[in-house]
Amino acid sequence: MSSNLRQQTTTLIRERRKLFLELLHQGILSLCKAKANPNLESAFLKESCDYLMEAMRYDRSAPEGFLAMAYLLWLTGDSAEALLYLEEALLLDPNHLDAIKLRDLILPDQGPQIGHLLEQVLNEPSQELEDRADSPRPGIESSRRPKGGDLARSRPPRFALKPPPFRAPLQIDYEQLYIQLENRIQKEVKQISLLKPDWYQSTRDRAKVQKIEQQYAGLREKYREILEQIRSLEEEIDGRPLRKMLKPLEMILARCEYHLHLSWQMIQLQEMLDGHIRWINKELTYLNENHHLSEAISEKRFEYLLDDCDALADQLDELEQMGLESSRLIKTYELLAAKVSQFQDLRQEMGEAK
Repeated sequence: MSSNLRQQTTTLIRERRKLFLELLHQGILSLCKAKANPNLESAFLKESCDYLMEAMRYDRSAPEGFLAMAYLLWLTGDSAEALLYLEEALLLDPNHLDAIKLRDLILPDQGPQIGHLLEQVLNEPSQELEDRADSPRPGIESSRRPKGGDLARSRPPRFALKPPPFRAPLQIDYEQLYIQLENRIQKEVKQISLLKPDWYQSTRDRAKVQKIEQQYAGLREKYREILEQIRSLEEEIDGRPLRKMLKPLEMILARCEYHLHLSWQMIQLQEMLDGHIRWINKELTYLNENHHLSEAISEKRFEYLLDDCDALADQLDELEQMGLESSRLIKTYELLAAKVSQFQDLRQEMGEAK
């Protein structure tokens, strides 16, 4: 990611956070004005609603916006709708103390009253509020949780909304950000095209597989960064063309992941075959030298080997049908099968001799 693009994206996020906090502050201030001016309560509540809905447009991941909106709706007597917004606040932060307090107020139905709950938020230092809004929150999904621009439609407040009188425009050149991101995607896709076509092909070479994994991890991280940038721009512009441009990288990652899985499967098969051959060689050596079975031989171990041979044969057939190079694995398996037959013949001869 270019430093310029990263810096502009960081600026975008910072500006949106700043606007969210300022709009939230104004919304809560209007709620306090409603408390201080009973005759103008309806007008101030309407004004507060405008500010809070605009605040949530800039940051839907902060519980404070949903909490303030829940409090406002509760004040108007709409406890059911208030609980929906409160649920969102608690989904974003299940341990949010103010949200828990408000829930305890609403559920016992103690009646609308403006207390110190939102005044406490209003009087918090701005940095403290920002720190709390930026703190990590559990990502809990809910079928009732609104997504993206559906918030206002899925949970409309009691008031008809209009653009608030206060609104500071973002000084972000989205077109330039789009062009820079578009250029980066083109660059990454071109770099992929310069790689050997079979760079991620399946192999039994552990060192090669580990190298492929490193390349895969690097591409995966680039893909994640680009996708994150697209998502940040999609708040304001259509990111579908960028996502379409990213498809080649997505396809390469999927193929690479598939072949890595096959590579590790082949390595595991090779190691299993080698392990069985070492065991059967040891038993054959003892049998040839002493003309009787080792006292330490395990019949269960031998039965396991026989069962495993059948399973290994099936897996090798699958790999061969997929067109993978498995000649060495097949030769190793044939060697194992021959040694197992030799071991069984010797056991039978000794049994007849007795």
